[in-house]
Amino acid sequence: MYNKLKKTAQRKRNDPTKAPHIQSTFMQIQDVTTNLISSSLAVSENFPTIRSGKCGSVYIKISSNIDGLNSKMTYQDKYDILLKNKYYNIKLIDGALLGMLYTFTEGRLSKHTLFYFPSPHLEEFQNNQDMYIKDELYSDIFDKERVIIPIRFDYDPSSASSVTHPHSHLTIGQYKHCRIPVSSPLSPYQFIVFIIRNFYNIEMIKYIQTIKPLKFEETLVEEEKLLTYINIGN
Repeated sequence: MYNKLKKTAQRKRNDPTKAPHIQSTFMQIQDVTTNLISSSLAVSENFPTIRSGKCGSVYIKISSNIDGLNSKMTYQDKYDILLKNKYYNIKLIDGALLGMLYTFTEGRLSKHTLFYFPSPHLEEFQNNQDMYIKDELYSDIFDKERVIIPIRFDYDPSSASSVTHPHSHLTIGQYKHCRIPVSSPLSPYQFIVFIIRNFYNIEMIKYIQTIKPLKFEETLVEEEKLLTYINIGN
């Protein structure tokens, strides 16, 4: 019995998914998802999965799978495929999709993709806004002048090149060469706060501010610090 318990404890110690940064990231995705659901800002969700791979890799992924995407598709077609396959962590009340995917190697972050895909069918929400229009929290969502702008935060040091392809960068509007330097990778909490603060009513942030902070190391090189870049706070 003692040997069996000892082996179980050893397996837990050797489990790469239990590394502190990995667990903190995984739990943050769960927490922001739960908070957005409880505040009625999210209408559909996909809680993350965590899996170990080869060479000490650990993947925090969306639980559904996707295929059929290609670079020649229109934005609306891409959005519709994501929606159909439920390939997102969170679907917001206006139809926007949020996704958070992380890869760790030997306990350290080695890649992430964080995406915000607003709904191209926003007129459906704008034309059925009676239940929300009196609530100032939703005023920005149903603004007729609102422009749809997808954004993506990527961290991929294996593909990095000083200035032209920063380790951590922001892509706006799916422009191929848009890679705005970012001071560091983003935690799930930092990503969600960025989205809410900049694309929705700032009062919504109060629903997710109880989450414990998690901050990754700065990745800018000296040449990138001379450029205009985005600084990630706490």
